[in-house]
Amino acid sequence: MKQNATQELRRLMLENPELEIVPFVSDECGNPDYGWTLSSLRSARVDEYVVSPYDDERLLFKSSGFEDFETDYIDTDMAEREEIPDEEIKKAFGALEWEKAILVYVEAY
Repeated sequence: MKQNATQELRRLMLENPELEIVPFVSDECGNPDYGWTLSSLRSARVDEYVVSPYDDERLLFKSSGFEDFETDYIDTDMAEREEIPDEEIKKAFGALEWEKAILVYVEAY
């Protein structure tokens, strides 16, 4: 584990004891021959996330997912309308059922 990532995770846990810890694991961590593999903590941060209402295989993050959401929103609704106001898209993005958590990123050791 990287020492500064570990220290950051500790700090986040102490400052946010009410938040769930949600691991995001690199696909390089898996090995079909073994049930468990040694991995490394890459980073940790507090953010909000939600499964995209337009693509159930995509996660959106409140801090960085607006452009992906905007593209999907426009692609879905443009068939019915010529123009969609920016404020409508921002309102829809903000109204998603966000989950706030400590996000932990894990990569191959």
